[in-house]
Amino acid sequence: MGRLYFIVALLIMLFTNRVQGQHSLKFDLLPIDKTDSLGLFLEFTEMKLTPEEKERHKLIWKIEQVRQSAISLKKKGVDAFTMTDESPTKESPYYIIGFYEMLEEQFNRLDTYRISKDLTIESYDFLNDMWTHVKH
Repeated sequence: MGRLYFIVALLIMLFTNRVQGQHSLKFDLLPIDKTDSLGLFLEFTEMKLTPEEKERHKLIWKIEQVRQSAISLKKKGVDAFTMTDESPTKESPYYIIGFYEMLEEQFNRLDTYRISKDLTIESYDFLNDMWTHVKH
């Protein structure tokens, strides 16, 4: 949960500085795999993804719904990306990875996934407040 607060704080700093015309927080959308232009993740210069995190992001990008959404957004000139929202803890042994679209001045979450140690992927259903299994 602490990492989520850190990410939110970084995003607030980013947008606050952007409004002021300063860019003290640098970030890039980088491909996870050089052979796949769709598989993007957000990387802040202050935070690097571990090899384990990169593998989890690759699993998210293999989900057909994610790929189709990214293709549709790309046709409209909008980048889609994944970002690690939470890393596993004793209380929550999952990677929580968000799937986002990047608009001019903001990120919008399109979906949220959690990945267990055995690589089971679940998507969060906001309407029913529950996790549902995702085939990959």
